[in-house]
Amino acid sequence: MAKDTSLYAGKRILVTGGAGFIGANLVKRLIELNADVTVFDNYATGSTSNLYDIEGYTLVEGSILDERLISRIVSNQDIVFHLAVMPISQSFDNVIEMANVNYMGTLKMLEACRNTDTIERFIYTSSVSIYGNALLLPINNSTPYDILTMYAATKLGGEALCDTYTSQFNLPISIVRYSNVYGPRQNPQNPFRGVVGKFLSYALEGKPLKILGDGSDIRDYTYIDDAIEATIRAGIYDNAEYCKLNLGTGIGTSTDELAKIIQSFFPAIDINYVDARDIDLVPKRIVSGHDAREVLSWEPITLKEGIGKMIQQIDNNMTSYVL
Repeated sequence: MAKDTSLYAGKRILVTGGAGFIGANLVKRLIELNADVTVFDNYATGSTSNLYDIEGYTLVEGSILDERLISRIVSNQDIVFHLAVMPISQSFDNVIEMANVNYMGTLKMLEACRNTDTIERFIYTSSVSIYGNALLLPINNSTPYDILTMYAATKLGGEALCDTYTSQFNLPISIVRYSNVYGPRQNPQNPFRGVVGKFLSYALEGKPLKILGDGSDIRDYTYIDDAIEATIRAGIYDNAEYCKLNLGTGIGTSTDELAKIIQSFFPAIDINYVDARDIDLVPKRIVSGHDAREVLSWEPITLKEGIGKMIQQIDNNMTSYVL
């Protein structure tokens, strides 16, 4: 069972990748919980625009590979959330840099935490992409790994490092694996941003929804607030044991079904089908969130509820809202 998140009050928290989509939402929530937050980012994929409406944090700009810098900023922290990462969209073009940032960056963060007496827990954010084309669904912690991209390889490599730092150095670690997270602060210029954000952008502009392929591919979508809540609860996991959790709703939705959900809010919008991009390697992925529900008392909302929340926020003229 997770501890009360009010225990974050006064905690010194470091969020690497804190200017990114998930990172900025995490920073916002931690500040609401009265934590003392430091954001560490180099803006390679994140943006200050994600943080512009958030106050009360310390910003450190720099590279996750700079050992002296990370040792300094980790030295006075209580909890570290490690989100700094090169995204899956760069799995094909920048593999060496991706390995350096995602794997070596994680190693350097773990080593800095090991050498800091104040660290209470290290939270590593991984991905269900490590399961690839799983044969049995929904995916759970017993599902075999199936690495299809360099991104997935580096995330699993990061998990292996976490395993080692827990077993060899007794560093308290929690791992959360995200599944198709959607919501505010996604980069609208990123061609690989979530399909939910893309579709909603098209709908708001009165454009047809473009489905890549025949729309039969299936994903398990997690609303950003749910992903953040699980991540925060994992950060104060009240058990000394190692914690690895898949964050999924257990409900698969095809792209065609997703488009029709959006269309139900915007009836005048048409749906068009176009050629699929090569990066789509997995036709179906559904993720059981059973362990997260049990361990963290976590309950994610449905995709339709999440989309409704997004539209409601837009209707309320939230100037901070970015699709």
